[in-house]
Amino acid sequence: MTAIPDRPLRIAADPAFRTRHANPYNALLYGHLAARGVLVEELTVGRLALDPPDVVHVHWPELRFLSGRRWWRAAWRAGSFTAALAVARLRRRTRLVWTVHNLTPHEGTSRGTARAFWALFSRQVDGVLTLTASALEPIRAAHPPLRRAVAAVTPHGDYRDEVDRNLSRKEARAELGVDCDARVLLFAGQVRPYKNVPALIEAFTRLPDDDACLVVAGQVRDDALRARLTAAAGDHRVRLDLQFQPPERLSAWLAAADVVVLPYSDVLNSGTALLALSADRPVVVPGRGAMPELQQAVGREWVHTYTGSLDDALRTALTWGAAEERGAAPDLTPFAWPRIAAQTEAALRRVIATPRGRRRRARA
Repeated sequence: MTAIPDRPLRIAADPAFRTRHANPYNALLYGHLAARGVLVEELTVGRLALDPPDVVHVHWPELRFLSGRRWWRAAWRAGSFTAALAVARLRRRTRLVWTVHNLTPHEGTSRGTARAFWALFSRQVDGVLTLTASALEPIRAAHPPLRRAVAAVTPHGDYRDEVDRNLSRKEARAELGVDCDARVLLFAGQVRPYKNVPALIEAFTRLPDDDACLVVAGQVRDDALRARLTAAAGDHRVRLDLQFQPPERLSAWLAAADVVVLPYSDVLNSGTALLALSADRPVVVPGRGAMPELQQAVGREWVHTYTGSLDDALRTALTWGAAEERGAAPDLTPFAWPRIAAQTEAALRRVIATPRGRRRRARA
């Protein structure tokens, strides 16, 4: 193993700071890395070849390389990146690190194009970062070439600094026009097919509780999905706010809620679950992916996982959310950003220090 460099790291990230308005996760990560002296820039193919960084760090490669319907555009983007990375490796021994958020893309291009891309991309990866320990083996099973990559666990950080925790429930409900005495279940975040929101609405409308309320607050880009949501929400107890939620409005919805319900049909990790916990709101999630690990980290009084029907999960949410003994806020110490930034820098330095011909399986 070569010596770990003690000079500042240079990272070209995709994305780094440009998506802060939609999801502050990356900006928070790289802001805390920058505070440690790490040099962070947005990834561009031209600069990658001309002025190579130490590490290319990608998060959702399918969004950069597979978005759109024309296979030849995906092939061009992937080919250009591969060529630029090859040049960067020759000039600076640049490493490619992938933080894997999902086992498979939730939406994307044709299966044939996706299969070819993942076969090419996964073989180039030098380091794989997972948000939880339990995610590593499923990720390796989905992408076998990653078994040769250096692996480390770098958790998803909290959103404590991104939500207004001073807004009271009474104030938030008055601002949003929500009944002060209602028991409010909230779905928050972008509404996408895999998040199972139509089924959530349908299950809620089968509940007999007159004092219950379901709020769906998040942007939906798919017209067909929007139509399904509107059709399902014929119950006066269901409120749809299907638009982008700026931080102040999202904070208000979280403050107004009793419980956040995230009924995803496919889940590995969930930043929205951490967002809810950051706002001191208990969460109901499927017992899949890393959700049991999140429950273990913060406690059963804050995270309820279910494996049965969504109807049963909602009935539990209404009683558990109101009756469960819990403190004023969950302990999110494992998800503190300074700690995660230190873990991430250590993992990246280990990837750099490991020769490509002798990449290891052990976790950093």
